[in-house]
Amino acid sequence: IAGLGSYGLDIATGRWSSSPGLDAIFGIDGGFDRSVDGWTSLIHPDDRQTMLDYLTDEVIGRRRPFDRAYRIVRAADGEERWVQGRGRLELAAGGRPVRMLGTIIDITAARRAQAALIRSEARYAAIFEGALEAILIAERASLRIRYGNPAAAAMLGYSREDLVGLT
Repeated sequence: IAGLGSYGLDIATGRWSSSPGLDAIFGIDGGFDRSVDGWTSLIHPDDRQTMLDYLTDEVIGRRRPFDRAYRIVRAADGEERWVQGRGRLELAAGGRPVRMLGTIIDITAARRAQAALIRSEARYAAIFEGALEAILIAERASLRIRYGNPAAAAMLGYSREDLVGLT
């Protein structure tokens, strides 16, 4: 329900175990190859090498926590999804990485909402900037101009920078 799963990776063997929640997020079943290669096969092709380098160089090599958002292609249906992976290494007495434990959460809905907001803001900015009419946005409490479009600046004879802050 929460879109959260967990995993444990045995560093020496490259094999991992997973919770039912992780299996559902990745769209995998009991027969899936739970190896580093199997995980890599789920990563979006454009992100695969970057993620593999991140795991080997940063996480295992430099002993840093795993904390990365990345795209996957679900095994069950080929659907592209965004996940946030977090994990920490367990080290042997000499500092050698032995195991990594972590979580995966599906952040697809949040990523899609963020992309929609960016598109909406870009449309608003295009309308605001391209309007032939003067548009000013003022702060109600102070009555100070916070934004002015090029038409407002031209009509009032100010640069846009000088316009901001006037009452």
